[in-house]
Amino acid sequence: MQFVGLLLIVNSLVGGAWWIASGRPQLAVVPLCVAALMAGVFLMRQDRVKDGAVPSGLADASMLKELVEETAKAKTLLADLQDQTAVADWHLKQLDEHLQGMQILPDGRMKIGDSVTGPATVLLAKLEALQKVVAERPADAYPLARECVDIFETTSERTKGLPLITGDVGPEAIAWLYATAATSAQRVGEHEQTLAWARAAVNERPTTERQFLLVTALINQDLQPEADALIQQQLKAGGPEAAKFRQLLDQYKIAYPRAD
Repeated sequence: MQFVGLLLIVNSLVGGAWWIASGRPQLAVVPLCVAALMAGVFLMRQDRVKDGAVPSGLADASMLKELVEETAKAKTLLADLQDQTAVADWHLKQLDEHLQGMQILPDGRMKIGDSVTGPATVLLAKLEALQKVVAERPADAYPLARECVDIFETTSERTKGLPLITGDVGPEAIAWLYATAATSAQRVGEHEQTLAWARAAVNERPTTERQFLLVTALINQDLQPEADALIQQQLKAGGPEAAKFRQLLDQYKIAYPRAD
């Protein structure tokens, strides 16, 4: 019975310490631990004095000494438990802050704090699929092209202003994407969208072909004055690119002022 009483005392102290250290409600548990502690003391006392083996005074003194020793051990255990709990809480907070500051961007890269890293796996795979569709079924390219543009623009919005950005696909690939998307939109009659994407393609990389695409998009939106100004700008530049631009105008029968 003495061993059972000792177990009750130790378990009530340790259990109560753990319950308090974990921040749980104390109202229901603390009285239960006190009751278990008193029961343990009672059992140890009864075991010591039964059959007259030990005088009551000596039994009480010995029991009190053991109780003091076990209480000291329980306090040490409680202090260790509190230290371990504090360390665990710190690590959990660090992990939570790290996870909150980390997110996978729509293009497949990882945003960690104020930096973006990793390859744009999602966007690269979509661009590869778009190239295949454009080559094999150009009339079906618009939905995939729009999805690619959405991925790029959403990612760009989320990473705007960050000091360290790596792993992007590069301006030439994005210019190709916008030009391809504009062409596919023009093919299905989405002229407003065509104009927006054609402007974006020229802003990224202003090639002769993309400038001509922008001219056609402006004409389709009844923006003839702006289209005429762009035509004059390209023709006045002279050189091989101006000659190529003029050939495109002639091929698609777009009127323009000719030199006398």
